[in-house]
Amino acid sequence: MILHIGYIFFSFIETFSYFILALAAVRLVPQHYLKEISLVSFIVALLSFFMREEVDLKQIFPIIVLIIFTAFQLLVVKAPFWWGLLIAFSTYILFFIIQTGLLIILTNTVISLEKAQSASIDQFIGQAVTALVIALPSLYFFNKGIGFSADFTKLRFSLDTVIGLPLCIALFAGFGYVFIQNDLIMAFLVLSLLVGILIYFAVKKERAYDFKSGK
Repeated sequence: MILHIGYIFFSFIETFSYFILALAAVRLVPQHYLKEISLVSFIVALLSFFMREEVDLKQIFPIIVLIIFTAFQLLVVKAPFWWGLLIAFSTYILFFIIQTGLLIILTNTVISLEKAQSASIDQFIGQAVTALVIALPSLYFFNKGIGFSADFTKLRFSLDTVIGLPLCIALFAGFGYVFIQNDLIMAFLVLSLLVGILIYFAVKKERAYDFKSGK
């Protein structure tokens, strides 16, 4: 029972840290959404416990979470559909690569990979470290004014988008496969490539936005 409560609690703070990242990345104030973030994080934590620990559907859980994160952008942040999907997808990938990198480090030093995949002290350590490493830098960069401008009034499909979006989806599917196979090193490499592509497109769009704004 204690482990079950711990699972939900640490899943909650880990999910909470994702929302801080997702909002801060596009220069939205996380503090303005605390109630909504708390509620959705709790729901995700409960779903995580049920799907991973009770019915063993962990393979499809990331897809369910991505849908929830996209819905948050659409219904709470009021982003247009494509913006909401783009923000949710790109920040979820960034969250995953940080989480995977930390898992590689921790499983070679502090925790056991096998134990970290179910409700245990090892898993709670991984979740707590992930939450801290994601939330604190996100808030720091936000306070420094570092992030990408989300111009919700514009999102045009350029050649970059047509090529980049299917490529990112394919890489994300590849990541899911190797992650399920517990090949963390390969998963980390796939995610690194994916995030590199996303950062390239994001920086390119940001420079174009600044140029048009006369900055």
